[in-house]
Amino acid sequence: MTMLLLSACLDFSSDDDDEEDADDRPNEEEGVGYFIDSPVQGLAYQSTSYSGVTDEDGRYEYEEGETVTFKLGSITLGSVTGARAIHVSDLFNDPEANDTETLNLARLLLTLDSDADSDNGIQLSDSAISASNTTQFPSGLDFGSADFDNDVANYIAIDDVTNDSVSALVSAQDAQDHLALTLAEAEGLNTGCGNECVPRAAFNEYVESVTPRQGENGVDPALSTLSIDMTADYDGDMNNLEIEIFGLPISSNYEKCRIDWPGFTCNGFTNNTIFELHDTILQILNYDAGMASQEITFSVNTSTKVLTVTLNESLRANHQYTVHVYNDGGSGEDDDDDKTWWQFSTGSSN
Repeated sequence: MTMLLLSACLDFSSDDDDEEDADDRPNEEEGVGYFIDSPVQGLAYQSTSYSGVTDEDGRYEYEEGETVTFKLGSITLGSVTGARAIHVSDLFNDPEANDTETLNLARLLLTLDSDADSDNGIQLSDSAISASNTTQFPSGLDFGSADFDNDVANYIAIDDVTNDSVSALVSAQDAQDHLALTLAEAEGLNTGCGNECVPRAAFNEYVESVTPRQGENGVDPALSTLSIDMTADYDGDMNNLEIEIFGLPISSNYEKCRIDWPGFTCNGFTNNTIFELHDTILQILNYDAGMASQEITFSVNTSTKVLTVTLNESLRANHQYTVHVYNDGGSGEDDDDDKTWWQFSTGSSN
């Protein structure tokens, strides 16, 4: 799944294009924020200074320091201090976006999307809003309920509340995958950062999927392959892509590690100092292209646009891994720099 505003960590575009578009980015508007699951249109919001309904970009107005309450019809979703980007997880003080309340709200919003296509944002129909009333939910809606599917079953079965193609609540796994993507977007808007300073990865329109999934935990350290599946309309040169994989122990609190083009940085370490730590705390695979045959190999299917990475040594248990796939287009102004990265964590060895 992709989304309308997403431009966080996965960027298959030229740096020149980024500079040309910088002045037009919506996150430069002062006092304007965005509600993101994908951008959600149709939520009511209320603060001391402002009230209204989020537009097709999830846009709302806020005064710095004021609390904003968001509602779906008469259902209060939650309250949070106004910010440039409000992610659904912010309503539940859930920075990892994996608590039951966050997942259930995301499931509901994705289910209610009027065209069932979160790639272009989430649009709430008039029927979805009017039906979410005190008659349908006299005691409100408990997003932490263990019986949440049944709690909303009658609501989503009402005519025109959902798209005709939708017959059940979106699964928790699909919602979790979606949240991993949109959380990066919210962080990018709040920090004003570009593609390289968000500590979680995300996919744009040119990446269909990756394995292991972005944000996946408990991956078997004996994993033998990684893969990235590009969409059919990606026209970059996949044969010249390079790979580097960095593993750091989960116990050392390395969640702020990120890709800084063209390499990896972690807690203030630069690429050079990270390489010096190679034999102590880090596992670095293919950090030098000349070592590819020793550590990893990869193959490209140009017809299906799938890149498969074969690991020539086991991953370490209980490590967070960052996979960096890139192709430096060169110094010419017309050359594109292709880059993408995502993260997952291994569990204990079997």
